[in-house]
Amino acid sequence: MSKAPTPEELEMMSIDELREKAPARLNSIQASAILGVSRQTFWRWRQDGLIPGVFGVPGRRVIVLRDRLLDWMEQGGNLDVA
Repeated sequence: MSKAPTPEELEMMSIDELREKAPARLNSIQASAILGVSRQTFWRWRQDGLIPGVFGVPGRRVIVLRDRLLDWMEQGGNLDVA
């Protein structure tokens, strides 16, 4: 079994590499790295419902579905709240 990429490695990968190497279920640290934003920004966007494929897990954890996130990014990652 191969080791999961570090957040620093995820931040540098292309979308194709992310689809191949990133875990199918991401945590908030991994998702923040892929988006290139701070964890604080990620949590704010999550609270505002701007990021697709994010699910809360008991214990204040979240799971982000990699493919939903990457599909959204490929489509322009619209953060408009209007």
